[in-house]
Amino acid sequence: MAADPKHNDDTRHRLEAFSDIVIAFTLSQLAFTLQVPRTSHDLITHPIPLVAFLTSFVLIAGMWWLHHQLFQQYFIADTASVILNFAFLVAIVFVAYSLQLLLHFEDLVALSTYCLSLGSAYVLLALLYVKGLRDPRIALAPESRLDGRSRAVVIGVVGIGLLSVVAVAATGHDFSVVTKWFLGITALVFVLGVCNAIARRRLKSAT
Repeated sequence: MAADPKHNDDTRHRLEAFSDIVIAFTLSQLAFTLQVPRTSHDLITHPIPLVAFLTSFVLIAGMWWLHHQLFQQYFIADTASVILNFAFLVAIVFVAYSLQLLLHFEDLVALSTYCLSLGSAYVLLALLYVKGLRDPRIALAPESRLDGRSRAVVIGVVGIGLLSVVAVAATGHDFSVVTKWFLGITALVFVLGVCNAIARRRLKSAT
């Protein structure tokens, strides 16, 4: 790719706009996983589809925000970054499809596919952060570098945790055990997100 800064900025802005469209499309596709229940009482007695939709929406929306922060400070539109970004978008789009599989079949293969898509998206996003932090062409303030490192660690841990669900499923555990493992990882995602947000706020107030 060209080294001209203006060309790089144009490519980065276009790529971010394209990524926003893909993520927005994926969020809208999640709605198709919801079906109108036979009775309104089923919303209470069978809440799993609604909970799965809300969880997936929150996780993808969170990744959109992290992706936006990535492009603000840590992204250079070179060949490797563009390829990683498109791989990230593939994983994001696959989340909507794998959620449909999970709600339709409710088995280990479907759950593993869902966790594989989510985990891959998080890991690829973490790699993009790491690449940006290591790129000598990006001048970062010490606070931004520290913030980027903390984001990369949290995102990577979440991704590996979600991929661990696939590993647990592959060891032959039944669906209920793997589901509990997945729920534990999901809770960890939200806890890490809250702790990271609190830590960043304290860091900013201290500086």
